[in-house]
Amino acid sequence: MRGLRIGLVSARYAPEFEGGSERVVRALARGLLAAGHDVRVLAGTGREALGPADSVLREEVEGVPVTRLALVPGESFAAGLDRPRIDALAGAELADCDLVHVHHWSTLSHGLVRTLARRVPVALTLHDSFAACPRFFRASPLSIPCPPRGRFEPCGRCLAPLCAPLEPAAIAALAARRAEEFEAELGAARVHVFPSEFFRREFSAALALDSARAVVLAPGLTRSFPRPRGAASRGLLHVLHFGNLGEEKGTFDLVKAMAPLGDGRATLTLAGQATAPDFSAEVERLRGALPVRWLRGYDAEGLSRAAGEAHLAAFPSRLPESYGLVLDEAHALGLPAWVSDRGAPRERLVEGERALPAADPAAWGRALEQLSGNPDSLSSVRRRVALLDLPKVEDSVRAHEALYRSLLSEARR
Repeated sequence: MRGLRIGLVSARYAPEFEGGSERVVRALARGLLAAGHDVRVLAGTGREALGPADSVLREEVEGVPVTRLALVPGESFAAGLDRPRIDALAGAELADCDLVHVHHWSTLSHGLVRTLARRVPVALTLHDSFAACPRFFRASPLSIPCPPRGRFEPCGRCLAPLCAPLEPAAIAALAARRAEEFEAELGAARVHVFPSEFFRREFSAALALDSARAVVLAPGLTRSFPRPRGAASRGLLHVLHFGNLGEEKGTFDLVKAMAPLGDGRATLTLAGQATAPDFSAEVERLRGALPVRWLRGYDAEGLSRAAGEAHLAAFPSRLPESYGLVLDEAHALGLPAWVSDRGAPRERLVEGERALPAADPAAWGRALEQLSGNPDSLSSVRRRVALLDLPKVEDSVRAHEALYRSLLSEARR
């Protein structure tokens, strides 16, 4: 059976930037390439071009052709992502594909799926709630509850800091039009892929969705890890927190929760990229006497070494995470994990792991203080983690291949 010509569309792509969705796309691209398919990636970029002439950037990353489309002055802020020039460029770049799989629009255009769907079948993965909300996870820093589908008055107040000097009523009207555009994008896609059943339910409460076109595919481990080496200090609780680091991921909540254990009962390792420029100063302000080590950049080997010294992985995210790659990675490293009670990760815990209240350092502090008295009590949980059959990227690649061929077969009928 011949390989397919597959276009993958991502908000950004390595080595420029790699968040969760970008890591999934990169792993999928490599897996599909290894399976004999002709794969090309179309991505946005954080770089703004001086003009159209230098806005298309081409390179090869790990054997995969990558085209980056840079915005030009005037396109950087578009309330509804109305960027017809980007639509036209994307259509031309991916014109010879058998199928295109869109993973994100945020750096590109809200007309992307409709433009591409005129020529080829388009699969769409919803990694987060960006289609429903510019805040990506429908999490208001102003504690404004998200309204039910079709209502936008609260959006005017919630999005006001992002849309000054517009008045809330004008912002609400923009949000309503934005929702119409993205519902049209959903309607043009042949299939809607969700990383978890939790997120499928959450998303359907925000935008109109055809349930017959929705499928759930776990992304699988996007990288492999060497066996962790070393051992955690007996009697001293060692907690590892990794991934993107910042307020939304609960990093500061965790530091605050563990600060009272800085009297010799615990230590904390942070690994990953900070999402705020004052991150280090804030950690220093909150930690008290707690020993905190920050691994600003790490590879699989480095994370494995850190895991070998830890008793527990902690992910107190304030966001309703759509999947939570870090939980699979903690389990692959043999670590028990505690997560927040928001989002999909809590659905994948083994017996003995815990989901604790998000944005509640006091609750996390009480639980960690209790654990600090006997961190070796996690040994039975560690044994259960070792028995997990974790989803691998190879499983995801095979599932996507089957999905693509099914879509192409339907398109020929």
